[in-house]
Amino acid sequence: NAEGCEVDFQIDFEFRSALLEKVMGKVFTEAAHKMMQAFVTRAEKVYV
Repeated sequence: NAEGCEVDFQIDFEFRSALLEKVMGKVFTEAAHKMMQAFVTRAEKVYV
């Protein structure tokens, strides 16, 4: 969009324990997705 901007957001996380990765990896992925969606929702309310 010529009137807008582009935001690039990346988050990487890694667990030392394979067991912890299995247990918490999905939780962290979902939390990151929710943060990104909250950002998009707010940006749409403010700027659209």
